[in-house]
Amino acid sequence: SRNGQYFYGYNNFAVSYAWSERFSTTSSYTVDGIKYEDSDIGDAEDRMSHLLSQQFSWAWTKTLKLVGEYRFRTVSYRRADSDFTSHFVLAGVDKAWSERTTGSFRGGAEFYSSKRTDKTAPYAEVSINHATSEKSSVQLFASAGFDGSELGSYDSRYSYRVGANGNYQVTKRLSLNSGLNYAYSVFDGSGSTADVHEHELSANAGLGYRLWDNVTMDANYSYTILASDDNQRDYDRNRISLGINASF
Repeated sequence: SRNGQYFYGYNNFAVSYAWSERFSTTSSYTVDGIKYEDSDIGDAEDRMSHLLSQQFSWAWTKTLKLVGEYRFRTVSYRRADSDFTSHFVLAGVDKAWSERTTGSFRGGAEFYSSKRTDKTAPYAEVSINHATSEKSSVQLFASAGFDGSELGSYDSRYSYRVGANGNYQVTKRLSLNSGLNYAYSVFDGSGSTADVHEHELSANAGLGYRLWDNVTMDANYSYTILASDDNQRDYDRNRISLGINASF
């Protein structure tokens, strides 16, 4: 998200059913939205997104699942004329190399449609989770596809993202986490609007302290820097956050 204060919400609902020892399905619905405090930014960026997914998986072996998936996404902007929809047709695998290392891959096509343009482009995502020890773990991920944020006067935005996150359990109560993420985006202009390329790098570090069995306090620091062909979009940001998580 670009510079400026905002309110953000995210929820995911999923239902899975095993039809046999090998075949299972998962249906999911994800909704998220963002509203900026500054109306000048909000007029162009306030939006709501809905994502429906239907996944079919077949256990080829005990450690390998073959997956087919269809997704439908719709993004509605509150004031800007940037609404769009995307259809995804994907195939992939879920693999467990060992008790400590698992991975997931999805690849296929994304069909992007808006009032401004209709495009088809490759879509891919991959993630790897590795428990380096009983106390520490590392997550790696990468993706490529259309991005629904900060479109402004551009027809579309296609982004490549990579990142890594690490967690370490210092004691039964204290845990540490860190992450590094990079995104390269291409904004497709039309008419008098030229294409824009952007590089974004963000790093974060934090800690969590378990107050009780079901309550944890978090403290995090993050730094983000964005470099764009459009100098008016450049920014860097320092953010400190405190929070409490409770499970019931």
